[in-house]
Amino acid sequence: MSGSRRVGRRLQEGTLYVVLFMLPFSKSAVEVGFGLLLAGWLLEHAGGERPLFLHRRSPVRPVALALAAYVVICGLSWLWSTNPALSIDGWIGKTLEYALFTVFVADVARRPGVATRCGIVLAMSAVVVGLDGAVGQYLGADPLRGMRSHNYQDMQGPYENPIDLAVYLMTVLPIVLAQRWSGPRIVRVARWVIVGFLGWCLIETRAEGNWVALSAGLLFLAVVDRRLRVPIAWAGAAFGAAALVPLVRTGYLASLLTFKTGGIQDRAYMWGTAWEMIKTRPFLGHGLNTFMDNYLAFCVGGERMPRYAHNCYLQIWAETGLAGLAAVGWLLSGMLRLWARAIRMGRDVVERPMLAGTAAGLVAFMLHAVFDTNFYALRHAALFWILAGLACGRASVVLADTGPVGEKGAS
Repeated sequence: MSGSRRVGRRLQEGTLYVVLFMLPFSKSAVEVGFGLLLAGWLLEHAGGERPLFLHRRSPVRPVALALAAYVVICGLSWLWSTNPALSIDGWIGKTLEYALFTVFVADVARRPGVATRCGIVLAMSAVVVGLDGAVGQYLGADPLRGMRSHNYQDMQGPYENPIDLAVYLMTVLPIVLAQRWSGPRIVRVARWVIVGFLGWCLIETRAEGNWVALSAGLLFLAVVDRRLRVPIAWAGAAFGAAALVPLVRTGYLASLLTFKTGGIQDRAYMWGTAWEMIKTRPFLGHGLNTFMDNYLAFCVGGERMPRYAHNCYLQIWAETGLAGLAAVGWLLSGMLRLWARAIRMGRDVVERPMLAGTAAGLVAFMLHAVFDTNFYALRHAALFWILAGLACGRASVVLADTGPVGEKGAS
């Protein structure tokens, strides 16, 4: 291996671990990390080696085609956009960057041990996030970032509001739960202590929609990995019982069951506004990154201020039309099929659970995107596409036969 390739590989791998750890605490870590991953990727492939997403024999090829289709459709939307400058800016600074995150991380994840180490880094970072949230809830301000709490009773950690913290926790929790923590008994006990602590933090966010999404992710995990069904059942039962306590105590459960909460009513206005946009341009959309710019012109009620749709799929439809929505559906369903197939065929007792847990966390993320802004918040979107690349890279190793896209090429 040449010196430049060796440097490129080390730069990518080290950057990946740092970004995963720092992502909840710093938006700039995402931007700086992207630049370093790009530099490392270019160094590694300067010699002519084909990356995973460009290799014709790669099992990831269908996902690569879907990803390329979505990037192209978003890029072309500026031609008919109501604000071409915003669309071009969104395509370069968001769509293209997230897609490349997936490509870069997928290449790194093909190397033995990377996925397991990523899982350890995520667990460590999540514990720091939880401790930060617990201390911040007690003090009324985040001790690391100095922000005032959104609500003294709801935990928000290093994020701007409790729901954002809940999105992070529901995505990472299945990964921590699914990891194989072998060794002394104290290590196995530590795993359950961490899972219990993060579950308590999620309950303290009072973000009920995230609880439902996490349940769907855990159900997916139980379906694809039979060996995890018993611990998932115990964890789910404990979480459900603990989550009911604050809902019953505050009387909020009755509001949820009758759909009379402020959040549900507010989302009805935002979804209605998105639908009004869609009806005027259902096939082409109004242009990438223009939803907030057009919001007031189509507002059907609620607060009269530019807002996201709080349903990522409706917003994708409103901005990029049916073509963009179809491309996203093709991409996400293709990823799910790839991961599920690799999990079923996997034999690695260490990294197979990591792949299953990552897929479960991403399932929860996709489902919750129906009710919030997951794909439009920088740290959440970066987390999703990084983990998606991680899962795709490991799946390619499991499913590939031999040669440069299999274990031989990953070593």
